[in-house]
Amino acid sequence: MTAHPNALVGQIEAVGARVEDLLPAFPGRDLAYVDAVLRDTALALSRPVMPYGLLGVHPCRTPHLNVHPAGFRDDGTGQPWPVPPDCKRLFVFGGSTTFGFAVADGDTIPARLQAALGLAGHDTWRVYNFGSGSYTSRHEMLRFLALLDEGEVPDMALFIDGYNDSFYAFGNPKLVEALDGLYQSEKRRRRKGLIAATLDYWREAQAIRARGLPSASNYEAADQVFAAPLITQGAVQVALAASDRPADPAVFGEAGERVAKLVWKRYLDSVALIRAAAERHGVPVVFAWQPTPFFATRPEQRVMDSMHRLFRAGAFSAPVYHWLHANGFPGMSNGSDFIEVSRAGKGLDAVLYLDVCHYTRAMADAVAGALATALAPRL
Repeated sequence: MTAHPNALVGQIEAVGARVEDLLPAFPGRDLAYVDAVLRDTALALSRPVMPYGLLGVHPCRTPHLNVHPAGFRDDGTGQPWPVPPDCKRLFVFGGSTTFGFAVADGDTIPARLQAALGLAGHDTWRVYNFGSGSYTSRHEMLRFLALLDEGEVPDMALFIDGYNDSFYAFGNPKLVEALDGLYQSEKRRRRKGLIAATLDYWREAQAIRARGLPSASNYEAADQVFAAPLITQGAVQVALAASDRPADPAVFGEAGERVAKLVWKRYLDSVALIRAAAERHGVPVVFAWQPTPFFATRPEQRVMDSMHRLFRAGAFSAPVYHWLHANGFPGMSNGSDFIEVSRAGKGLDAVLYLDVCHYTRAMADAVAGALATALAPRL
């Protein structure tokens, strides 16, 4: 049997769940629709290398996933590019939660933000989704710079972060090793004759074909000294159990505080770099701290908690979010360019997460509504 093109399906089955279990995350939709969305969004796993060594998403056109050659995901309306001169551009940066993995074009946060701004009377603004899988605030800073290099200067830029900055608290060593391995192998083969290079390629291919490509599911923290205890299977369950309680950093001990401070320091560095580049180009910027399943959620708002054992590093967000809420987002809470939306889904009677981190339409609407309200005075 041919494997499903979307790796998410294999991951769901690996933990003993079924694709049918996703149906509560797509109210009013049937299994055929969910399968079609999953097949289309599998194309988001096709990653070209972009300027500054970033991984993007190949342009594509399908019923549920449309990525423009300029690098943004369409909102389901066929967004014009270049933007009409009488419109203002809001570029949105973030990870796969911003891109909208496993949901249709019109169900992403930027798409829902476009709709919310339109309802509020801000008809001249056009929201463009430059989210991309696994991006942290550091990657978004480089993507922002790459667009500025191309002369694409938005009227405002929004950066949505939190989950990936926590997940990759200790970097992404497997991806770095894989990309470096490919580069070094190519350099080695170019020094050989054609036959020798072909044999070298064949031997290496035999050795590595069985290995999985680097992904969030096989992520390992480079620093295991104090990180490992926070992402054991037991620690993940403790973090999930604390997800609907008031902020309490003490649950995660000294290790949790160290991880939280490390993540926040790196995030503030990214913010400083983005602010500096934006100021040089006269671009107003706004930073939003996003929701995570490990904070301000109830179990019934999630349908795939069993998958967290494959993505244990997501639990890093638990001590980070508890510490930040207990300490008031130091250095950002009083800034006019910071929006805290991590509790946007609190109290909603809906499924908010369709897997370990990606948002449903209901959560995208909640986040977009909160963002639209906060952004209105700036538009």
